[in-house]
This record gives sequence, C-alpha cells and structure tokens, in this order.
Amino acid sequence: MMSQAFPQAILLLSIYLLMQRTGLLGSYWALLVSYVVFTLPVGTWTLKSYFDQLPDALIESAKIDGAGHARIMFQIIFPMAVPGMISIAIYGFVWSWNDLLYSMTLVTDTARRTLVPGLVMTFLGEASTNWASMMAASLVAAVPVTIIFVFLQRYFIQGLTSGAVKG
Repeated sequence: MMSQAFPQAILLLSIYLLMQRTGLLGSYWALLVSYVVFTLPVGTWTLKSYFDQLPDALIESAKIDGAGHARIMFQIIFPMAVPGMISIAIYGFVWSWNDLLYSMTLVTDTARRTLVPGLVMTFLGEASTNWASMMAASLVAAVPVTIIFVFLQRYFIQGLTSGAVKG
C-alpha cells in the first residue's frame, strides 16, 4: 500500500530496471506485471473491508452443519464476495485501458503499442495535431469501457460502498 503514496513516475524507474534485468522490457508481460503490481494493493484493501463485513454467523452455521473449509469458501464466502471482486476487476481494467505512462515506457515497439499510446503517437505531432480524428478515435476507444461499466455498474457501486459504513 505504501507504493500508492509515491508518484507513478518514480515507481516507473524501479519497474523499468526490473523489466530490463528480467528481459521482459518491450513485451506485454512487462505491462501485465506492472498493472498487477498497482491494482493488487487496492484490490486487497478493498476486499479485506468487504470480507470484514460478511457475517460470522454464516460461517459458524456452515461449520456446525459439517461443511469443510473449502466448501465454506467456495459455496458461501466467494458467492457473497462477487460484487467486491467485480468492482476490483472493473477498476483494474479501466486503469490499464487508460494507462499512457507505463505503456509508452515499457513497450517501445510501435507494432506492440497499446491503444492509448497508439492514439497519441498517431494523431499528435510536433507541427500539427489532427483533433477531429483523435476525438473520433477516442470516442471509439471509450466504447468498451462504457459498455462494461453500464452492465456491471450495480456490482461496482455495491462493491465500493460495502465496507464504508460500520453499523
């Protein structure tokens, strides 16, 4: 969680060196690892507060009924935690979909660029900027995120607000 307190540009230096030493620089694996590194602490923190609000009486009654640890996890706890997991998945997807800094730094090959750096490198130039094409492409790029959010909105809001109020 302490990594969230530092600017992302400072953390990029250490991630860049790590990816260079492991030979992952320039691959999609570098992006995948960096996205997991940044969404995992927030996801863990959110799910911890989500699991804290689950009633202990459900787990105790399942134990009394003879359910084992695995059955309690897969049939009681995980189904109840679906809204929290979906909200974290949406957060991670939106963060990685809109990322410019890491995707431009860790993947330098133009054929492997992700969407946002591709838009920037295609439509922005030193002498001129094609604003009309860039706005049209940005609108098209926003469609998948909008569709995902519209269909999963109730889970997202429920997952984010579940651990906020103690009562």
